[in-house]
Amino acid sequence: MIDFYIHQLGDRIYSKSYEKLEAILKEKGIYSRKTLKEKGILPTDSPFKLNISDDKKKMYYNEDIHENIVSLFNPNHYFIEIAVKKQIQLDCFNPSYISFGISKEIESKLISINETRGVSMGEVQVEGAIESKYISCIILPVSSNTMENNTLDKLIKYICDICTKNAFDLPIYDYSGKCLYSNKNQNEIQKSDSLFVEQKNPFNANGPVYAFSNEALSQYMSNYDFSEKKVLTSLGSGDFTLNAYLLGAKQVDSFDINQYTFYFYDLKRALIMNYDYISFCNLIKKPSIIFEKFDEYKKYLTADSINFFEKLNKMYNGNFNEMIKKIYIDKVGEEKNQYNESNTFNSFEELFLTAQYKNYYLQSETNFNALKSKLKDATAEKFYFEDLYSFTPPEKYDVVYLSNIGDYSKSENEFIEFVMSMRDKILNEN
Repeated sequence: MIDFYIHQLGDRIYSKSYEKLEAILKEKGIYSRKTLKEKGILPTDSPFKLNISDDKKKMYYNEDIHENIVSLFNPNHYFIEIAVKKQIQLDCFNPSYISFGISKEIESKLISINETRGVSMGEVQVEGAIESKYISCIILPVSSNTMENNTLDKLIKYICDICTKNAFDLPIYDYSGKCLYSNKNQNEIQKSDSLFVEQKNPFNANGPVYAFSNEALSQYMSNYDFSEKKVLTSLGSGDFTLNAYLLGAKQVDSFDINQYTFYFYDLKRALIMNYDYISFCNLIKKPSIIFEKFDEYKKYLTADSINFFEKLNKMYNGNFNEMIKKIYIDKVGEEKNQYNESNTFNSFEELFLTAQYKNYYLQSETNFNALKSKLKDATAEKFYFEDLYSFTPPEKYDVVYLSNIGDYSKSENEFIEFVMSMRDKILNEN
């Protein structure tokens, strides 16, 4: 739950709500109607009617009881908490309203309960005005659970533009207390640009990672015998590893020049271990929820992975949508071109369906459960943070998979010569 007092403006679908928002940002304060009249912002004969039903008005002494006060709602009040969690509209509080978050420091200015009149459930009151120093954030009645990411991003940008126009930058939260945007967060993201450096060549030590393979593994892997085999593979998205286990491999070790591929393979593995097939598929279609549910599955992660994702979460301050855009090569909602067509999608639904087509383990609940069972016994797998050209594994394997690494060699002949020179060093005789 949000840890600020709440001053409500109006429903997010009404233009009037944004007019109020901009007026407050422009005036750098939230004022009572009396103060607004004194400042000449509101006509002195402006009428006021309580927006509650006649049978509820008996709780108020008269319609003008709010003339010189500003109303807030206490988020810790039992009925306010219930209203937010269950999306229930109360007489004077509506969880679908855009609001301002007011710092708890305002408590020193709250009117004593003995001096207030007409207080609704969870309501507290301030006399006269709330100065800008107490206005801590903007609260949206939306989240990644209730609104498509693109639509939510547009709404956040629209509000940020209003804030910028009025020189009053504020972070944006939802009612649960999740930070949707903050200027501090954006600065931290900019500082962390080196964490996921986007390059045309994805083979670098700190580049973004593939969420799923860009190869149709389901179209050829079954042509090879993986039963009880030891496998070495470039890690990438981790999908070759998972499909190899499903096809019977007893051990799958991996290497990659990108140090982050292991953490995201470990993440995918943990999700498979923790969730059933339907839940896993739904998470892929709504990826920001994956990071919101971190505590549910982190027991399956290595200690290094836990530290990595906790650091990542802190760095992005809970802004999972922004984080996803940065960490994955796979993009959703961007314009396609000849260079990104294979990993650019119109929606997360399309990304999932493409991944499902390419991977055996996503094609049925039976396959998914079979993989989960095999992963329980796959405890000896190793990951080598190495460049293929300077790496010789300490043991030999029955199957070695190099994906499309050859495409990034200086020449085809050079790559063939390298592979032939490595064959005896890393392949078993069979």
